Amino acid sequence: PQPVLFLGAELDTITAPARQRAAASRFPRARYAELIGATHYCLHDRAELVAALVADFVADPGRLPRPYPGVRWD
Repeated sequence: PQPVLFLGAELDTITAPARQRAAASRFPRARYAELIGATHYCLHDRAELVAALVADFVADPGRLPRPYPGVRWD
């Protein structure tokens, strides 16, 4: 199975974080990161953070995620 990174936003009213979390649980090598205080538009207003999360994951998907301010890992 391929590793998968799910990103959710705590205050997302378009795509519920609980649904993202549930989807992530269906993939054996998935990680779920939730951006605290973020909305559905976090890809735009937190672009640098999202890019760092994706870059870390792509560099080594098997490594335990490092802590980031404003990110909760499930």
